[in-house]
Amino acid sequence: MPLDEQQVRSLTSNLRSDSESERLKACDTIAKLPAGDRDSVKSAVAALSEIFLNDANPAVKFMAKKALQNLGESPDKIRQAAEAAKGGAAVAATSQEQDRAAIARDLPVVWKCAQEEIRPCVSLFPKLIWLDDIRLRNQCSVALEKCGHLLAAFPLLLAFEEEKKTPMWEAQEAETGDAHSDVRDVIDLMRVQASGINPALAAQMGNLQRPEVLAAFIDMLRSSNDVLRDNAVRILAELKDARTIDPLLRLLGAGQPDLDSKVITTLSKVARADKDLQIQILKKILSHFKPGEAEDKLLCIVEAVGRIANPKTFDFVKGCLRHPMVRVRANAVEALQNFEVGSDERVRLLIPLLKDDNNRVLGNAIVALWGTAVQSFVQAQVENMMNSSDKWVRVSLASSMGVVNAPGGVPYLIKLLTDPEPEVRKEAIQAVRKISNREALMALAKQVEHPDANVRIYAIETAGRHGFSDMAPAITQVAEVSEQDPKLLSTAILALGRLRAVTAVAIITKHLKHQEERVKANAVEALEALNEPKIVPLIQTSVRDPNPRTRANAVKALWKYGDIWVVENVKAMLESHDVNMQASGAYALGEMADMARSPARLIALPLLMMALRRHPKFNDFKQLLG
Repeated sequence: MPLDEQQVRSLTSNLRSDSESERLKACDTIAKLPAGDRDSVKSAVAALSEIFLNDANPAVKFMAKKALQNLGESPDKIRQAAEAAKGGAAVAATSQEQDRAAIARDLPVVWKCAQEEIRPCVSLFPKLIWLDDIRLRNQCSVALEKCGHLLAAFPLLLAFEEEKKTPMWEAQEAETGDAHSDVRDVIDLMRVQASGINPALAAQMGNLQRPEVLAAFIDMLRSSNDVLRDNAVRILAELKDARTIDPLLRLLGAGQPDLDSKVITTLSKVARADKDLQIQILKKILSHFKPGEAEDKLLCIVEAVGRIANPKTFDFVKGCLRHPMVRVRANAVEALQNFEVGSDERVRLLIPLLKDDNNRVLGNAIVALWGTAVQSFVQAQVENMMNSSDKWVRVSLASSMGVVNAPGGVPYLIKLLTDPEPEVRKEAIQAVRKISNREALMALAKQVEHPDANVRIYAIETAGRHGFSDMAPAITQVAEVSEQDPKLLSTAILALGRLRAVTAVAIITKHLKHQEERVKANAVEALEALNEPKIVPLIQTSVRDPNPRTRANAVKALWKYGDIWVVENVKAMLESHDVNMQASGAYALGEMADMARSPARLIALPLLMMALRRHPKFNDFKQLLG
């Protein structure tokens, strides 16, 4: 929604303020305006130009440049015009270079200050990982992944810097924990879900490509400890290093189908990254596709062949389309889409599967043929699935419409959100969240006044997440009513924040004292999303809220707005004896680390950057980094 005259005047006034914070905030607000709102602030171009040309703070100048670009202005032309006006082209060019140099010089130092604040809290995680609470372990694992980006190398991985005196495979199973405590710590630290390790986290956190580290994981492949061996396979899938191929191949065919499946997946990822080795790996993998093998292993082979998508295996995939095993056929349809196949050939191969009596095969065929010359036939099959009395057919349809990601699939998803079967509704919700097509998203967002509450919830969520500000008035009406479904209310409140509906601050604020925890927590998050520093006093009291989620949202919001000392609040949450408070503390720390995950990310958060520039160790780090 375009800004009104009063809002524009206020922005312009802040651009000319003596306060660095006010100028930064105003520039940042304009830099993030959606396309439909930009014309209303064209009158601010003069003030932005003045900041861009003359402000003493490089960060403010940088944000003014971003704001000008968002309004369709050319900062280079503005500078050239100023140069021409004062006849100082050389001086101006030098000034521009100095601005860039100042920002480039400060960013690594600021980033180092962020590391300094986050690191002490991360050291509390190992103790939490050992607690017997799956939710806490999962939250710690997610947080560690985000902290890993900021810290570059987590302290528990430093042990890998030393040479291994004893190969992992030589250690007795009972001694594994003591002899290789570093590996044990890494595995326990990254335990997530029920699978034992988060491989992406392992691959991202610090120097895992070093030869001695790689050797340690290869040694783990020969361990008699199943957990160590399986987790090593999962990590190597993310490292994608050709040196692991031979050790992995030696694990195949040992009569352990589950391990075979993990190894095949890992090998396919390595092969995808190294085309010279594809044929060698494919031959080994395909030699295991034979009668008598476990179904999951066969599925994994088809998936792996599709992941690599080497043209020489196309005939194999075509043959799998007629395989007697239903799940093999379904995976073959997905695999085929990774190959370069003409539309006519795709139709010829897949149209028979639109008559397949298995819902998953049928759903995959619909995805593959959507938008082709046989769309009318596809549409007819979609209608049949929609009207099926078998709930699992409707589940497959919901999944397919999420993958199709097209406006034509939205009407079906809207109906499936109201399906009487919970499994269908759950799949429809997941499908809705996969949609990225702008037209499809708008069609869904327009359902904010749908009679079914479930549809309204996900329409409102979509409108907020994707910036459909036209929906703000209707969403405001929902948020004004406190006595209603807490999930609907909390979704509406958060959407208003994401839509930057500053006129709704009073409505959002009144829900900070709501009796429902999710409503309170979302009210705090909505205030943060408004990107308005003036709301900081409203959030500060929530740092002491007894509800862990509300407290976590307040902490991360204040960090974003430059209160770096809230790290102490996070530390207190992590040291709490309440598991829910500990998990929320881990969540907050992960989000805070994510905001500062790179110097480039920090530049988009000017208030946090300014606060870190005032860090007690800023000058020390500046000297250290040269």
